[in-house]
Amino acid sequence: MTLTTDQRREINRENGKKSQGPKTEEGKAKSRKNALKHGLRAEVLAMPHEDPTIVAARAESWNKFYLPASPAAQHLVNECVRATIMSDRCHAFHDAVLAKQVRDARYGEDCRDADEVVRFVARLAGDPANTVAGLSRFGAGCRYMIQRWEHLGAILDQRGWWTSFERDEATRLYGQSAENETIKANEVAWTVRLFNLVARGKPAEQSLEWLMDAKHFPTSLWSEYGMEVYPDTDQCRSALKSMVADKLRALRAHAEKLAEAFDRPDNLSAPDRALILQDEKAAKLFLRYLAESRSTFHRSFKELTRTLESDREAGAIPLAVSPNEPNADVQVEAETPRNRPRSRNPRISRPPNRPIPRTNRISPRRWRPPRRKSRPSRARKAI
Repeated sequence: MTLTTDQRREINRENGKKSQGPKTEEGKAKSRKNALKHGLRAEVLAMPHEDPTIVAARAESWNKFYLPASPAAQHLVNECVRATIMSDRCHAFHDAVLAKQVRDARYGEDCRDADEVVRFVARLAGDPANTVAGLSRFGAGCRYMIQRWEHLGAILDQRGWWTSFERDEATRLYGQSAENETIKANEVAWTVRLFNLVARGKPAEQSLEWLMDAKHFPTSLWSEYGMEVYPDTDQCRSALKSMVADKLRALRAHAEKLAEAFDRPDNLSAPDRALILQDEKAAKLFLRYLAESRSTFHRSFKELTRTLESDREAGAIPLAVSPNEPNADVQVEAETPRNRPRSRNPRISRPPNRPIPRTNRISPRRWRPPRRKSRPSRARKAI
């Protein structure tokens, strides 16, 4: 009976419904072993982030080259493959850690400089002289003071005067104390207060009297200023701006020298200084597992060569030329007594059944001990 096209399609649909392969994970795991014969060539699994084709190609190349014919040889081949992959992973770990160190080298130095600036700034109020001297020793500290002076200068351009907090900050950035107890011995702090007070406009009578009091008024400035003798508002603002400009000019020149002598060379050499593992724990892990992979490889490879030789002697591996050599189809001639290579020693190269000829030399006469002469027996005397 001939089936039509529609009937065949319907039959195919029904058959397809009956067998579509395993759907559960258990069934899929069983179906993976359908083509399993001996399991000696089981693949070396790759990590989730690794390319499985590279790992599979490594195992395949070893199996094709050494052609293991026994379970022991196959196990040793797999051990060698695992050891080489472990070594590659150790080097990949080493390279990844170094790459991160190189990337973080300049950023790490910037963070350390920032932390150093924070430590100095925390001591600015209590010890302004040493703090300003410390900030002036490295580029990040100079840049911090330049930033603060630029901020204070912008405030003068916008408002013309400082608040008490900004005034004290300017005094401390000058390296001088801004405390009321030390103002009599500090001309800079007293002058900044007077100029900033007058820059606001008409100074308050009470604040001016406090500055002109003998307890706070520096003796060296008595001839220049007094209750009625002091600059006007514009002069005070101009003097404050000039002070800020002078400090910025000096700091920028000093920062440029530091950058030319230290900062730029340090930034350029920062990646080179990160080319050795700096984390002691990571370095120990790298050396430990690299040494383990090397020792495992050498032991396994040495045992593999012995196993392959014993398998070849037992006949498990046929004696043939390597498939990678030209004329690989030519079989190696078995060794026979006729084509056995001769040795230079005539005793070894001569067939074993053939007698060795005697030499023509006359052998020396054999020594024999002389015969002992017999003596005639004497008759005993009769008693």
